[in-house]
Amino acid sequence: MKKYKGYIIGGLVGASLMFSAQSFAAIGEKAEAIFSQFNFVINGQAKTLDESPVVINGNSYLPVRSISNALGYDVTYKADSRTIELNNGVGSASSQTKPQAQPAAPQANVTNSPVEDNYAGKVFVSNADLFPKLLKETDKILEINDQDSARIVIFNKKEVVLNPFDYYYDINTRSLLLNVSHLEKIIPTDILSTLPKYQISNGVVTKK
Repeated sequence: MKKYKGYIIGGLVGASLMFSAQSFAAIGEKAEAIFSQFNFVINGQAKTLDESPVVINGNSYLPVRSISNALGYDVTYKADSRTIELNNGVGSASSQTKPQAQPAAPQANVTNSPVEDNYAGKVFVSNADLFPKLLKETDKILEINDQDSARIVIFNKKEVVLNPFDYYYDINTRSLLLNVSHLEKIIPTDILSTLPKYQISNGVVTKK
């Protein structure tokens, strides 16, 4: 039966490659093939195939050319080697010779403002310094919660909202830098004044 299945799949590549009933008979096996209709949805979009799938002994066989075209592939059949080639243009010699568009420079935010403009003039402290200091001085824990793109900082039942450019994640130290001017609303200034201060310019963190 495996040999028969391979013949059916090859025959369904396209109308020009469809085999006749005499071709099947030459193999010496018989089976009932039923043309059937299926609903095809690819990436959420309904697709219609040019050729109908068939059902043989409870197994469904899809036409290679139609299903490949629906997926965005071109199909080439090489009769001499009985090879079916699928190609979507990615990685082919022709696609490699085409000039590639240069990626756009990364932008700081939706306003396309430079990074240094958004953080300019702001002073930050690190959560790695702030957390243990607060716990030691006040025996209270600082909480930081995510809310969409903002951060909600809670201390001693008070909270303040830090917008995207009022905090910065330093990948080098793996710490979160928080804008001091906002923290002063909920944290005693005598505690904040003892902590190391940082500034951010063009994505580079420097200690004041």
